[in-house]
Amino acid sequence: MSKKIGIVGAGNMGQAIAWAMQSLGYDLVVLDQSERSIRACQKTIGCNDTSKFIRGTSYTSIDTCDAVV
Repeated sequence: MSKKIGIVGAGNMGQAIAWAMQSLGYDLVVLDQSERSIRACQKTIGCNDTSKFIRGTSYTSIDTCDAVV
């Protein structure tokens, strides 16, 4: 079973996936270009750990993930 999930995009679908994966106990890394989308995702899943949210387009930040969606 994967332990760390990378999510590319923090829009509506990314937020729903992040919420579901966090509810199941997975660690997350969420990548998005938009600071607004990242803040909305943090609010949706109730997570203020900024190390889990990365603004940008570099996929190197999700290299250590067991799965990426």
